[in-house]
Amino acid sequence: MIQFPKINGEIKTGEGTFTLPQSLSADCGGFAPWCLDVFCQRLGLTREEGTPWLILRKDSAVSREGYLLTVTGQSIEIAAS
Repeated sequence: MIQFPKINGEIKTGEGTFTLPQSLSADCGGFAPWCLDVFCQRLGLTREEGTPWLILRKDSAVSREGYLLTVTGQSIEIAAS
């Protein structure tokens, strides 16, 4: 089960959906690659090369222990400090 912390900041909502595919193509963006292995294991996904649909990036503007989640029809991006 994936758990996200309680939202303490601003929420901006948009329209559209993103359906998780059965395989993971991702960009670690400076985070440890093993994080993706754990993510795949928990969701039962396999890893593949290709255009990343999961993008992780470090952003010093995000508060400590905070994250910015952006979901579009093409990808999911998670930014954290």
